[in-house]
Amino acid sequence: MINNIDEISDDLIINLYNNDPEKAIKYTENKYGRLCRKLISNFLRVPEDAEECYNDFLLNMWKSVPLKQPDNLKAFSCKVARNHAMKKLEYDHSHKRNYPKTSFDELSEYISDVGNAEEEYDGNYLKEQINAFLSGLPELERRVFVKRFFFGESVKEMSKNLGIASFRISNMIFKTKKQLHAFLEKNNCI
Repeated sequence: MINNIDEISDDLIINLYNNDPEKAIKYTENKYGRLCRKLISNFLRVPEDAEECYNDFLLNMWKSVPLKQPDNLKAFSCKVARNHAMKKLEYDHSHKRNYPKTSFDELSEYISDVGNAEEEYDGNYLKEQINAFLSGLPELERRVFVKRFFFGESVKEMSKNLGIASFRISNMIFKTKKQLHAFLEKNNCI
């Protein structure tokens, strides 16, 4: 057994999904489990829902990694975890379970006409435009935007982690959402 999980390459873990999936899941959980649990719990505030979603995430990793052979296991894990959290939120919202407003709901007010945001947009024009918008942002604004709308981090949490006042982060998020809306309008996305 390897003592330090960071010594295990993502390529080795991906190969293990084909040969020894149980070991691959253990390594994935040891290497990226904490990150994915945090990501899921940022969106799902009910601990039982988050735990159920995390288990679904692990099962989906078992099924999808051998088929997809991702280039970046960390990014792929985050994407799978986030998609499961979003599906759970969609289910709860559609069944009127009075779930709290999420960061994604906050963003959808600015890009509300773009369709179902929980779907994958592989090769989609909207995805390309959002990536182009993000690449044009200064690094701090881009980091804050991604932390808020991809990882679901709260303003308070970002303030603590980045050492920036909450009001400054809130203001940055507000301005960036407005800029995104204008950018998407200009590029005929909404």
